[in-house]
Amino acid sequence: MMKMPKLTIGAEIEFEATAYVVEGFAGSVIVMRSNQGEVIRIGLRHLVTSDSFKLIGRVDDEVVPIFIEGVSNAELKAIKELAAHLMEAMTGYRSGTEADALPGEPRAGYDSVATTMRSRFELKANELKVSLRTLWNQKKSYENHGLHGLLDGRKSKLGTAKLDDRIQKAIFMVTDSLVDVSNTTNNRIRRLVERELKAQYPNEDISLPSEATFNRRLKELTKGVGLKGAAKQRRSISNRPDKPYSHFVATRPGEMVLIDSTPLDAYAMDPYSFEWIPVELTIALDLFTRSLVAWRFTPRGTKAVDAAFLLADMIKPKFKGYDWAETTKFAYIGIPESIVVEVGDDAPGSPLAAIPFIHPESVIVDRGRVFLSEAFSSACNYLGINLFIARPYTPTDKAHVERIFKTIRESFVLNLDGYKGPDVWSRGSDPGEKAFWFLDEIEMKFAEWVATYWQPKHHDGLSLPNVPHLHISPNHMFEEGIARAGFLYVVPDKNLYYELLPTDWRTIQHYGIDLRGLRYDGDILNDFRDQTSPYHAQNGKWPIRYDPRDRTFVAFYDHTLNQWHELHWTGMGPIHRPFNEMTVSYAKALVIQNGGNKNNQKELETSLHKLLNRIDDQQMLGRKERRLAAVNMMNTTAAARDRPLKPSIAAPDTEMQVLNSDGDLDIWAPAKPAADNDVTKNATGSKLFRTVAEAQEEDDDDDMFNF
Repeated sequence: MMKMPKLTIGAEIEFEATAYVVEGFAGSVIVMRSNQGEVIRIGLRHLVTSDSFKLIGRVDDEVVPIFIEGVSNAELKAIKELAAHLMEAMTGYRSGTEADALPGEPRAGYDSVATTMRSRFELKANELKVSLRTLWNQKKSYENHGLHGLLDGRKSKLGTAKLDDRIQKAIFMVTDSLVDVSNTTNNRIRRLVERELKAQYPNEDISLPSEATFNRRLKELTKGVGLKGAAKQRRSISNRPDKPYSHFVATRPGEMVLIDSTPLDAYAMDPYSFEWIPVELTIALDLFTRSLVAWRFTPRGTKAVDAAFLLADMIKPKFKGYDWAETTKFAYIGIPESIVVEVGDDAPGSPLAAIPFIHPESVIVDRGRVFLSEAFSSACNYLGINLFIARPYTPTDKAHVERIFKTIRESFVLNLDGYKGPDVWSRGSDPGEKAFWFLDEIEMKFAEWVATYWQPKHHDGLSLPNVPHLHISPNHMFEEGIARAGFLYVVPDKNLYYELLPTDWRTIQHYGIDLRGLRYDGDILNDFRDQTSPYHAQNGKWPIRYDPRDRTFVAFYDHTLNQWHELHWTGMGPIHRPFNEMTVSYAKALVIQNGGNKNNQKELETSLHKLLNRIDDQQMLGRKERRLAAVNMMNTTAAARDRPLKPSIAAPDTEMQVLNSDGDLDIWAPAKPAADNDVTKNATGSKLFRTVAEAQEEDDDDDMFNF
């Protein structure tokens, strides 16, 4: 135990980089003189609490402190017994004082008045059967360090390295180099250490210990590194910060939202071939309430446009399913239900589900290509959301969202037919055999799981400072945050869909606009053909928005009227058959395969229509086209769900809306051009344009799965 020097007269101290000697005390004031003879008076409390105060006299080679609580009960009993013997030899009493004398004390030969200390110690040495020198040293150690001084140094000695420092250094260098490689054996690590020692110390003969000792020390030195565990876990451990963890602290709903994607550990069904297809899940987690405020299921991989519309999903209210439990209905906190439902405009008359909808202030994403895209950052900028990028390979920056993926797998995905496990080692013999859930069905079931399980469930990470032991769920936390910080609902912009689409810059030619191999045109371009745009930084090009999930149209912004207009694909024909970016790319590949020119509009149009015909007739050529058809259908369905039902803009001159005989503003019909009154019909007499009611009616009749 380190023996502390005392602050007494004559003690040497250091204060504000100057050495002083204590000359006296005047109450709570200490008088000190420096080596230069300067005398100062300073308050004792001010002196000892100063960071520059240091009491000189500490000995560097003092005994290393040992915690007496760390010894065994038997050893502690022996130490106390030895201390009692020493006290009896010094004072004649085992307790050290006559006031606590035991019966018969002082014993014969231990009376401090009639005997000398030396004679008492000689008698005690004979009694304990130790040498007088040993007993005398124990007395001195006990006086200086108390019970700590009586500990057996051989037993209480702190653990020291059993390996040469050079060997330990080589082990650390080798294990650090194995972080990103596959798991290896201890024998190979031993050989690598030997090689490292020869490279670092070529002129020194350094021998490694026995294999057993080396393996034991290797296990001790690499504890917590994950050297023998999963390689992915080892890489994650190596990226932990050296400093203590710091966590984001949110004080209100929507202040910080975490977004991430992960492959779903289950298969969805291909709606064409009825085979399995991999799915990816993207979620948004509100940090303050731990609420799942948005999610998206996408086939194969999440695209930038999916991530952008995930932001819009956070703002939109979520409606309760007709077969959900009554407890999943939203508990309103001073918010008129009719107003919220009317603003939602997605399912009039349907009650809201008990899933919060918020306008996030900030989002945290990783460095995935989707989240670093211009489309996602532009969407954040448009919605007024601050975008924070997590550090690379540092999952602790989004620990909450990483943890919820595990809960989703164990509590939701595990119960789905077609569950395939987290890796190939956990996979069943044929999980795709039972994958009969379609993507939209998985999404609906997940929404019900969120409303019935996750949102009302107690979370250990949630607590209220004033009631720390109260069980809190995400919905309860949302209520508390709304009651304290207020409810902010931002009405979605009617043009939000167009604003969140990715942008490409194109020139407007006399025939229209060429975008990624396809040509688009519309009457709105009549005033802009062959003109340079007012965006001088883009060399006269115009901003064109497009949806990669549905390439049948693009959106053109008329800066003179501040309106968006849809331009349709010139090769679409009378029947609207949506197709995604992947379908266009595959059609280009077919053109090249047949020796054609993919940049030729006519050849690409013919190839694309043939491909769409095979998809419509379910006559796809091979497994690749079947998967392409499935993904195309899922993507275009998602795009149709995000797309507004009604035009939010004034139509071009030749497409001015006219009222029907009843004056119903909800029915839109194009005006007939003067040149051709039957342009709205094709050769078979079918209409090119349909009302919303007609479209829904035809969709109900054209159910490909209605056997």
